Amino acid sequence: INSVSVDKTQKSVQSTATQPTQQREIARPMAHLDNGTQGVTAALQGMTLASIANALLSEEQLRLVLEALASPAPGDQEQAAKALANRAKIDRANRAQIFGAGAIPPLVRLLRNGTAGGKNQAARALTYLAQNNEIRDAIAEEGALELLVALEAATGRGPRCPPTMALQRLTYHNENNRDAIKRLRAAAKRAQVSRGQNTAVAATPSGDVNASRAREGRCVVCLVAEAKMSFVHGDTEHLACCEACAPEFNVVPEGVRPDERSKCPVCRLGIDRIVRHFTA
Repeated sequence: INSVSVDKTQKSVQSTATQPTQQREIARPMAHLDNGTQGVTAALQGMTLASIANALLSEEQLRLVLEALASPAPGDQEQAAKALANRAKIDRANRAQIFGAGAIPPLVRLLRNGTAGGKNQAARALTYLAQNNEIRDAIAEEGALELLVALEAATGRGPRCPPTMALQRLTYHNENNRDAIKRLRAAAKRAQVSRGQNTAVAATPSGDVNASRAREGRCVVCLVAEAKMSFVHGDTEHLACCEACAPEFNVVPEGVRPDERSKCPVCRLGIDRIVRHFTA
């Protein structure tokens, strides 16, 4: 009897030691939040995917995170947006909780007025939040599309660029967003040309990366559609773009010097014309 009792006690101790481990890992970064806003930054720095698992924040914890997002301290804003991005990346339940708490407006405000780091973290958060269908329209209605396109134009466009990732996610199963983004990008290109800036050059990845995508038959801009449009430069051309993305490139618009025209995203030569590619 004593042996059985001791054995049960040992199993109980082992279970007690093992089970709370994950809970402690989840609670540790959140403990600072109970100390009020002074501990918010410390708490946010500890909110990593490795430590928060799939647990949802309490209403009080989420409220404090949103307070940090709206604080005048740029460091707190950036850390709060990063924490929300990491949360939103986990699963649908976390995204729904963040959206329901009213995180979209302060994220868009950070996208408008934040530091460079804050804007990128806000774009990351919006990217993951937009994985939920019902949130995409809300993000667009808050005015995020124009801000994301402006940030993309300023920082350069690429598959790992936060604003590009957000814009791509916002177009999923949403024709209205796709059309709006297309118009905004075209307007941004025209604005760059009017300022004498080269278009569609800094906004693309390296030529080697795009050459690889072109060989796979994918559009080097959206990375999804089939490449059907060729960029002609001199006696050569590159089949590298889909029909929807081709209008984003300028071919020596009226009043623009040839050296300011768009460059081929594969070889960087100036584009003479863009033609539809047909295969027999």
